[in-house]
Amino acid sequence: MIRAIHRHLLLFIVTIMLVVDATTYYVVDRRPRAGILTITVGQAPQLAAVNQREGHAFIVNWNYGGVDTGTPRYRGTMTTLDTRSGSIIARAKVGVHSVWMTADRHTGRVFVANIDTSDTVPTPGTVSVFDGQRGALIRQVVVGRYPNAGAVDEQTHHVFITNQLGATVSVLDDDTGRLLRTVVVGHGPGAVAVDSRTHHVFVANGDDATLSMLDTRSAAVLRTVNVSRGTQTEVIAVDGRTRRVFVANDQTVDVLDTRTGGRLRIVNVKVTVFRMAVDERTNRIFLSGDGHGTVIVLDARSGTVLQTVALGGSVGDIAVDEQNNRVFVANAGDGVHNGTVSILNATNGRILDTITVGVNPGGLAIDENAKRVIIVNSAGDTVNILNANT
Repeated sequence: MIRAIHRHLLLFIVTIMLVVDATTYYVVDRRPRAGILTITVGQAPQLAAVNQREGHAFIVNWNYGGVDTGTPRYRGTMTTLDTRSGSIIARAKVGVHSVWMTADRHTGRVFVANIDTSDTVPTPGTVSVFDGQRGALIRQVVVGRYPNAGAVDEQTHHVFITNQLGATVSVLDDDTGRLLRTVVVGHGPGAVAVDSRTHHVFVANGDDATLSMLDTRSAAVLRTVNVSRGTQTEVIAVDGRTRRVFVANDQTVDVLDTRTGGRLRIVNVKVTVFRMAVDERTNRIFLSGDGHGTVIVLDARSGTVLQTVALGGSVGDIAVDEQNNRVFVANAGDGVHNGTVSILNATNGRILDTITVGVNPGGLAIDENAKRVIIVNSAGDTVNILNANT
């Protein structure tokens, strides 16, 4: 996972260098389609989350700020936007090098995980907790070393944060943001996903190729199971309806039962998975292939590969809009000129449209109430807001 993070940092730095050395790259040969809002936010926006109740989008900007012991440091900010109008509501500071964020649908709280990017100083990471209505910082919580992912259980009101270099999971209260307990799991914990139906939390431990299954209420470790070697610690997804958890590995996906944690099958997808998204309505799992320009569609019940959709370029984040039966896929292209977002039919995988957006689109978030898609353009310092019915 650390190697993966550093790879993305290097790509980002190279992109920044290209933009700085040849500013004409900002004058591109294609413009976003009329009707798509473009909002300038902070420098190098990376992450997005949505509070659908308030109609707010939250954007974390890295704000590249120099080098410390040879490692880039990003002293971030968070921009709060209105998802319909794109107007900026608030700006606030976050921690150093934010790598994950989410918004709790019920409490409206926004959580941002921040790691210490210095490889030589064992500094604990933090989680920034924000009021989702005003975009104001409530508190900064110290967690373990290298927090890099998280998940919210809205039934127990717990937030689970994985600490990769601490081999632990920090459990927070999703209303107050306070640290409740710290749980020891496997080595190199990364991606984490919650199945509220079974009251289980699943943590992918990349360094020892295991999956820890925790109870959402007590946070006790119920079981630790082996998964395939080469586990991508940042890629895991749960389909609560079919009671399946999917863990991405090196060109394969392990499928496990969310009730027992037992492995059901291994699916060969022939690409290194970058992101996964679940559509519980159609029982489909959508996987974007890192560097392959493809989207793989799996049947959530059987794990069968149903379809491979060729998009070309550099496919990144992927998000499902169940209300409109659509899947949105970010494609950075060459990372210098304008990228695109492809819109797929969630039932049959057919490409419905391909829309030009900003430079190097990465993070995606959907406000289903406002029918808006938020697209973060990391090399353009902008966010696009797209009508989900486009």
